[in-house]
Amino acid sequence: MNHQQNKSNDAYLDIQKTLKVIARKWHWYLIAILVCFVSTMIFNKLTTPKYLVTSSLYIKEGASSTTEKAQEFMQNFMLFNQQRTYQNEMLVIGSSPLIKQAIQKLNLEITYYQKEGFAYYEKYNLSPFMVVFDSLHAQALNTDFNIEFAQDGRFTIKAKQGNVATYEYGTQKRRKTNDDINLRETAFPGDVIEGDHYRFRIQITKVEALPEFAGKKFRFRFNDMRNLERKISEALTIEPANPEVSVV
Repeated sequence: MNHQQNKSNDAYLDIQKTLKVIARKWHWYLIAILVCFVSTMIFNKLTTPKYLVTSSLYIKEGASSTTEKAQEFMQNFMLFNQQRTYQNEMLVIGSSPLIKQAIQKLNLEITYYQKEGFAYYEKYNLSPFMVVFDSLHAQALNTDFNIEFAQDGRFTIKAKQGNVATYEYGTQKRRKTNDDINLRETAFPGDVIEGDHYRFRIQITKVEALPEFAGKKFRFRFNDMRNLERKISEALTIEPANPEVSVV
């Protein structure tokens, strides 16, 4: 009984000591909490959000009315072929040509950004302008083309990059060079912006909103299609929703 009481007293004394230490150094704990909170806020603010997208597809083999009964009769003998067709369709869904078609349809060749505060944030489908590029001309990769609009629609575009790598979207050719880009030009929408490693036009998509984004800073970047396909392929997960049905 005395032994248990002594243990309780020791635990009580330990708690008292801990509270005294916290009371003496409370300002350090408060600073640590504030630093963690501010760091979390900054990280969330500067990090581009990522979203999980899911979809279900039903894979069905075509069957004509004249052969439907025969296929039903032979169903038990065709399980292997059906499973093979199912696996083939799963491979097609995750294939490089299909991913490439999706990239082109979603216009992911170029990424658009807008400056908000101290950082640039991606603006997919929300940019007030679009870049119309020459698919048979080399376009500079990993290069930030900074653009700022004036009230009358004119814009100033700047870019500076060394050892430029280029990509031709029409021929799918990627090249490494030792060349530098040092672009600074003022132009109107529709004017051709051209150099050895870029050729494109800027087209306004929201003319009525021009006064709103005048003076704001934007940038865009050409994406390497091979790297983009690889990233999407690595992030893509294809698996059966139910092992007993042809749904992925």
